[in-house]
Parts: sequence; C-alpha cells; structure tokens
Amino acid sequence: MNRILITIFTAVFAIPMWWAPSDFAQLNTTMMSLVVKPRGIFHTFCNAGDERIRFIEIISSGNFEYYFAEIAPFLASGKPPELDKLMATAAKYGFEFDMSAAEGIIKKYGLQTPS
Repeated sequence: MNRILITIFTAVFAIPMWWAPSDFAQLNTTMMSLVVKPRGIFHTFCNAGDERIRFIEIISSGNFEYYFAEIAPFLASGKPPELDKLMATAAKYGFEFDMSAAEGIIKKYGLQTPS
C-alpha cells in the first residue's frame, strides 16, 4: 500500500483490476474504467484476472517524471526487490509505503507475492 502527495488518474484498458483504498474496501473496475486516486490517500491495486493488465496512469504534479526510471534497477526481474533502495528513492519523491497494510491485503485476498 502506498501514499503519494499527488493526484493519480488511472484508465483501465483491458482486464479488470481492483483497488484497495486505505480502508481496505475493494473497488472493482471493468474495461475502460477511470479511477481517480486523490493525493494523500494510501492505495494499492491488483490484477483481478489471469491475463496481463493494460492501463495507463496520468500523474498530476511536476517533479515525478524520473521516479520510475530511478526505481527500475531495484525491481529487476528474477531478483528480490531492493526494498531499502526503493524506500529511499520513494521518500525523495514524497512517496510513502505502509508495508504492514500491504501484508494485510495480501492475507485478506489470498494473493501471491512475486518470487
């Protein structure tokens, strides 16, 4: 679960997804849905199907354009994520994680974490 001090608009193009705002309520989306995540709320999402998800996020605020390029090396395929480096980079951009909430969501919905 994460929180950031910007507004995010997400357009879902293909398979359904679900969203969990900070109260763990499940919000289901369908193809061509638009989800608005206001600044300052914790949120997360999950692929609700078996196929690859297709969506686009429009992040409304400046100074965030290099965030994903900076965290990419810490999320290399086939390796465990480098959480300490990911958290340090996220903090630089005002991005905050609540790992205990993420664990609660994983447990509540029976999700599998990447190996």
